Amino acid sequence: RDLSGAGVDEFLRASGRGTPRDYDEWRGAGAPGWDWNALLPYFLRAEDNTRGASALHGSGGPLRVSDLRHTNPLSRAFVDAGVQAGWPRNDDFNGPAQAGIGLYQVTQRDGARCSAAAAYLAPARARPNLHVATGARVRRLVIGQGRATGVDYVQERRLRHATASGEVLLCGGAVNSPQLLMLSGIGPADALREHGIAVSADLPGVGANLQDHLDICTLRHCPPGVSYDRASELKIAFDWFLRGHRGAGSSNIAEAGGFVRSALATDERPDVQFHFVPAMLDDHGRNRLKGDGFTVHACFLRPRSRGRITLRDADPLSPPRIEANYLSDPGGLDLRVMVECAKLSRDLLAQPAFDRWRGAPIFPARNGLSDVDLVEFVRTKAETIYHPVGTCRMGWPRTPR
Repeated sequence: RDLSGAGVDEFLRASGRGTPRDYDEWRGAGAPGWDWNALLPYFLRAEDNTRGASALHGSGGPLRVSDLRHTNPLSRAFVDAGVQAGWPRNDDFNGPAQAGIGLYQVTQRDGARCSAAAAYLAPARARPNLHVATGARVRRLVIGQGRATGVDYVQERRLRHATASGEVLLCGGAVNSPQLLMLSGIGPADALREHGIAVSADLPGVGANLQDHLDICTLRHCPPGVSYDRASELKIAFDWFLRGHRGAGSSNIAEAGGFVRSALATDERPDVQFHFVPAMLDDHGRNRLKGDGFTVHACFLRPRSRGRITLRDADPLSPPRIEANYLSDPGGLDLRVMVECAKLSRDLLAQPAFDRWRGAPIFPARNGLSDVDLVEFVRTKAETIYHPVGTCRMGWPRTPR
């Protein structure tokens, strides 16, 4: 658990924005003020990039963005292989063009993670108007005359109440925000009544429209001694400390990656993202594999499948139901692109840059799988890469802001 939310867990954290068209489409969907030109000043204001200020990067902001202090030889081989496969080398995914293969910049300060809590909260902790309640669980929003006026929460087994003098800002993410809204009587009326929750506002969109990036991993063995699989955590920690916060301890793990267009891309934007990890990651790291190896993550950036978040019951301590509905789009595009993701990963790893590192395949278990085999591989092994969005729609026709 961390005060920074799920972003703190995003590969320690690779820094990346969307393309300008992504944000312009928000405006086109009915969210004025959320287009690229409107948001860019805020991106720049937030950033403190070690490369300095430019038209697309900020300097002096709270969130430190820096180049990696350490890169594994396998990560450098991945970038070279991507170039050999025909994609451009890209040293700045937040620069003029997103497409290409390269090393990620990371949100780190002095070789350590610069989370939202470190960037924004720590400097403000001494303010007299700031109180951070940890170990607390919000039960519901308090609604009065159609407005949120506070929250009820539990801390140290005691029910407590906080009253807002201005606004209540709900920042529970794509899973907990809709859950809390529904527990507070804001959501689809029929579903709320099923759980005995009084309806404050009938908003069917709360919890609906769940979108997430599905990820398919290609794993191969490599010669011993180069990946992070068998590295001693104690040795890495001492090395990081003694070398001035450098070495493998400063790695974000997913050091390299890229944005590319598959054969099924529907417009000019990349539709596939790579994360390369110089270690074997299966089942989110829960399945510890023997030996040494590396992993290519590939995900479809604009899935069409939609899921939803619903309540199990009216108990705030119960986890919500997460119905991701992956690969459920009527046209089947999501599945076809995920198969392309597996093919792109396979083709990249076949490049000469990996000749000295490429060992036996792990997942898929053999080379040369047919499309039918790859469909089964995707259905069996694809997993979330933790990018849920969409369950609290922005704006409303009468009040777009």
